Amino acid sequence: MGEVVQFMLLRFAIIGGGILLLVIVVGIIAVALKKAGRYDQAKRIVEPMVREQLEKRRKRG
Repeated sequence: MGEVVQFMLLRFAIIGGGILLLVIVVGIIAVALKKAGRYDQAKRIVEPMVREQLEKRRKRG
């Protein structure tokens, strides 16, 4: 039984670490874009795609 608990904790830690790493990378990219003055340009490009995906999910669910 202890092995199963250890496996579940390990899996949780790996997933949590992956999500944390993803958040850090996205944050670094946002700061780099802002410093380079391209944050607004990137936002204009990405925003319509994100809105479209959100609308699709709302219609589906």
